[in-house]
Amino acid sequence: MEIEKQNKGTTKPPTWVADASVSACELCKSSFTLFNRRHHCRACGHIFCGTCTDKNTPLPQYSLLMPQKVCTPCYDIQNNIFSCLQNLASENDTLQKIQHEKVEWEEDYSKVLSQGQLFFQHRKKGNPRAVKLSLNSTTFEVKEVQKGIVKLTFGVHDIIDVIENGKTEMFQKQASKLKGNINCCFTVVLTKMDAVDLRADTPDIAYTWVGAIKGLVDYLGPKNKIFAQRKRIRDIEYNIQSNIDKQRLALGLDVGHSNKGLTSSGAKSDPSRRINTSGVAATMAENREKLNQRGEALSRAEEATAELAEQSSHFLDMCRQLKQEMKNY
Repeated sequence: MEIEKQNKGTTKPPTWVADASVSACELCKSSFTLFNRRHHCRACGHIFCGTCTDKNTPLPQYSLLMPQKVCTPCYDIQNNIFSCLQNLASENDTLQKIQHEKVEWEEDYSKVLSQGQLFFQHRKKGNPRAVKLSLNSTTFEVKEVQKGIVKLTFGVHDIIDVIENGKTEMFQKQASKLKGNINCCFTVVLTKMDAVDLRADTPDIAYTWVGAIKGLVDYLGPKNKIFAQRKRIRDIEYNIQSNIDKQRLALGLDVGHSNKGLTSSGAKSDPSRRINTSGVAATMAENREKLNQRGEALSRAEEATAELAEQSSHFLDMCRQLKQEMKNY
């Protein structure tokens, strides 16, 4: 079938229902005659009359990017699929951006975290003490410089936030004890402990470490941006497949697979249910560009035709005038 040839390597559209098996439209129940002919919906494969298949829409989930004849229920569901595909393209762009930001973060900060840095740690009691903050794998170590004793360890998953410029309550209480610019200060807010309040020698060092720790939390911690973004993409792919299932179930068709393997919670899905959505957005954009180019070419042709018609009209006027002059002569 021609449709299946266009879809090689992608999700295949449903097989068309045989003409001889249907004698009336499956929606309005009007009988087929010589004038009321059968029409197949390209989205669900069932047979309807011309009135119930008077809409056309692309079916990008089947790589059919030119408008195809569809029934009314499938047309409505297809609008939801289009919305999902637009969201999918946007979320894929966001994922690529986050992945690029992670690469930049690794290049800029991975060595900084592993080498460590000397800070002054402000405490609720006592004077600030000199400590070294460093990252071993995904565990931070706060080590007292003078005695060489590890005072505190915490992991990436223990970090809730990083606050700049000494804005925590403890910093405000100990403002009189701070030596140097408050822009040199930052706080690592933890889950089990209140916070780790630190002061760097310069604002640049503080700024660098704030960026390093925030990136660590964003890309490796509980707020993992990449994992969350991939989950959003999986949810959209699930919604696309659900809309395709609705097209078939609405007409009493078997969806062809079990719903147990695919969930919107991000669980591993059955590969046979997944739609091959990679490249769909790019192909649609390329198709739009071709349509725009055709539209421009058509506009130029229309302008040339109008100009030619004007010249022809002018030529006819000249002929009439010449004919009149010959009669007078």
